[in-house]
Amino acid sequence: VSALFVRNLDVELHQKKLKEIFQSTTGIPIVKLKKINHFAFIHYETREMAQSAMDIMS
Repeated sequence: VSALFVRNLDVELHQKKLKEIFQSTTGIPIVKLKKINHFAFIHYETREMAQSAMDIMS
């Protein structure tokens, strides 16, 4: 699995801003991001990239 499920997001947070936050903080490129209301799915190229992003953001 190479995707992260992120929850408890502010409904006002736009998808573009969320992508900017994750990419600038982790330095790991995002393949695809889909935000729906209070949650999002963030897809990375590999499982290792997703794990690294999760480790950095937690």
